[in-house]
This record gives sequence, structure tokens and C-alpha cells, in this order.
Amino acid sequence: MTTTRHALAALALTALAAPGTASATECVAFVHGTGDQSVSAARDDYWTQGALDKFRSGRAHVVVGYQGGEYPAWNEASWGDVAHQIKSFSDSTGCTGITVVTHSNGSNPVRYLLMHPTSYTSSGHGSFQVSALTSKFAQVIWLAGDNNGTPLADKMFQESNSLADSVLQFVGGLAGYRSDAVYQQRTDNMATFNSNGTFNNSASGGVCGPGSSTCNGVDSKYSLGTDVNAKIWDGDAYCGGFLGYGYSVALYAAQAYGWGSNSACTDGFIGCGSQSYNGVKLMEDSDMNHHQSRRDCQGVTGAVAAAVQNAPYVYVPPPEPTIENGVDTACLTSVQGWFGDIYYAGCPDNWIDDGWIDHDCAVTYGADDGAVLPQDYNLTSYADYSCPDSWRGDGWCDACVVAKYGADVLPGDPNGADDCSVQTTNYCSDVAYESGVGWGTVTYTTSH
Repeated sequence: MTTTRHALAALALTALAAPGTASATECVAFVHGTGDQSVSAARDDYWTQGALDKFRSGRAHVVVGYQGGEYPAWNEASWGDVAHQIKSFSDSTGCTGITVVTHSNGSNPVRYLLMHPTSYTSSGHGSFQVSALTSKFAQVIWLAGDNNGTPLADKMFQESNSLADSVLQFVGGLAGYRSDAVYQQRTDNMATFNSNGTFNNSASGGVCGPGSSTCNGVDSKYSLGTDVNAKIWDGDAYCGGFLGYGYSVALYAAQAYGWGSNSACTDGFIGCGSQSYNGVKLMEDSDMNHHQSRRDCQGVTGAVAAAVQNAPYVYVPPPEPTIENGVDTACLTSVQGWFGDIYYAGCPDNWIDDGWIDHDCAVTYGADDGAVLPQDYNLTSYADYSCPDSWRGDGWCDACVVAKYGADVLPGDPNGADDCSVQTTNYCSDVAYESGVGWGTVTYTTSH
């Protein structure tokens, strides 16, 4: 698996080992994104306490719950509620400095507060001037922030798409996703809000926009996910809780349909330009989708914890691509199903070590019934049929080539792109299959 993770330096990680040194007056506030969340739901379901504890790095913390689906961020029912909860916590705890960590559209009520420090909250919130709170903001951290809008919101109001609704309701946990908060996140609306002083004061640049390391004077940082990993054999795709892989598949579908971005760079929900709209880059990861950026996945909790501790951090360049072995390059041959005239025999559990050397099992797991690939290629059914060397590195994922050589790459190019890794569909176009009429009958498609 090719990794593009930016890890924290050892110095930053060392700083996390002693969270007990933190002052009780240095606090952290967590603000969720789109959706109507109670405090308990935000804590237990949206973030999870385990992730929160790693994010906050020993600091006293508050988890905000507010109606972030029914109300847009510029409505006081959104930003006012966020302000009230953080200030009540700060007053009772004695916070002298507050790191605000937001996820997704949670960035925008906080940006509103920072852009309107002289405003007053209504009496229903125990009226106070916003600056009484924001003057304590030490820094803000945008996790997958939707600071410049998303084409996903555009499409929700342009078309009726049951698949889009299903994906959004599953990932966002919000039925009826055509809400005021989503409408606010349309790219045209966000362009207006970023130019007229609502969330920023200029369409390009400004005090809380591109090129600024602060949001109206408060230090700001961002993390972003640049791609969606839904590879069935890759453990990173499963991170994020019991339904972690389900989220990855749903966000991969959103990416494939262009719902999250007008470019390929997206975490499934939010494009990279929106995620990186304001602040200094804290970290990025090609395996971190929109759901995972609020959980203990792909190093994001460590990056935030280091920032909370004001520990130094550096970027580590991504490693060069490496050849994947037969286990990693199964290219979904373990998935059963039909596609045109191609049948994936798959590898059910009862086929493993059942006395037959099943080619799908051998390629998926690297071994089956005593045959270990690629050295025991001649013991498999592949060896009985033609698997020409000309198929290596030709742009197709050839299961027989993976079985024969351990990977399907250009000969003599050990750092070349792996054919199986760059497939954009959920099937391999020329995987061998067993005909079902007599075991060991292997047929190839005519793709070549």
C-alpha cells in the first residue's frame, strides 16, 4: 500500500507522553459539524470519548452540542449557542486560554464569532459581548473544515438523487439533508459569506481566508484528507469505529460522483481547497476520509494533541511507492459477484485449506493449501494456462501476474506504479475465474 501520511516528529510525540503537566486553565472546546447534536450525542457518537481524550492531551475540555443542521452557521441559534456553551464552561473552569477544535461545518460558527467580536449574544444566552469569549481563544484548529463550500451541497439542491441522500444520511447521520446548514455550504453562498464579512472579509485573502495564518488575529491550523481509501484489504479503510469501512465505501462513492469536490482531491465530503482555506497546515493524509478526521485515525489525534501542547512538529515526506505483495494486490478477487461475463469465484472461509488450491484464495491471502505465492505458482491452476509476461505492467490488474510475480508492475521498475493499486473501479477487468463446471478450469477474459 502506498502511504502519503505526514507523521509528527519524535519530539512532538514525546511531548504527548506527559499530559499531566498541562495547566487546568488551558482548555479545549470541540465543535461538531452539520447535524443537530445534543451534548451527549456529540460526545459519544460524533467524536467518541476515546478520540476526545487523545485530541485534548490532558486539557480540561467541553464538547458543544447545538442545532448545526437546522440552522446555518451565521444564525445566532448556531453561533450563539456555541458561544454560550464554551463561555459557560470557561467561566466555571477558569480557562485562561482555549484551543477550539472544529470538524467540518463546525468551523463556520467559530469563524463567525471571530469575525464579529463586538456583537452581543441575545438575552436567551445570558447576553455578553462575543469578545469576552474570543479574547481567550489561543488557537483554532479546523479538522476537514468546510470553509469555502462543497459541490456536495450544490448538488443536494440541484437534483433529487436517492443515492446521494442515502450516502449523506448514512455518513452525516441526518435525515432530510436539504437543510439550512447544508444550503449555507453551497459554493456560491460560501463565496458570498467569505467576501462580505460573515466568515471572512474578502473573496481572496482577508483576515480569515487564504494566505492568512490566523483567523482575525487568532492562530489557525488545518488538517485535510486528500483521498478516500476503500480498499477491502487495507486496514486503514476500516478505521473509525464499528461502521468504519461502511463510511469509507460511502465516501468513496461520494468522491466517485464528484459530490465532495470539483477535483479529485477530497476527503469524500469536502474538497482540499475548502479544507485548507485558512490557516497553517497541521497535517494531511491520503487515507483520512471525512469521517475519520474526527476519530483516532491516520495520526490526526496525535497531530492535534501536539498542537494543543504547543509542541514543535515537522512534516515527514511520504515514502516512495513500493511493490505490493500478493496479499495486498488481490484487487478484490475475494469479493463475490457478477460483472458482465466476469465471475469472481471469491474466497469463502470454507475454501481456505479445504484440500483444493483455489486461485482466488491464493491470490487474496498469498497462500492456500500449502501453495505460497509467488514461489509455488506452478502448483496453482494459473500455471496450466497462458499468462504471458507481456501482461506485466500493461495497465491492467492481472491476477495471474500477481500470482506469478507477487505484483503486477513493469519489469525492471521496482518503484513503478502497481496496476492493481491504481484501478478506479471496484473490479479487475481480466481476473481469472473458475468456470464452475469442474474445479481447476481457469478462463481469462479477452481484455488483451
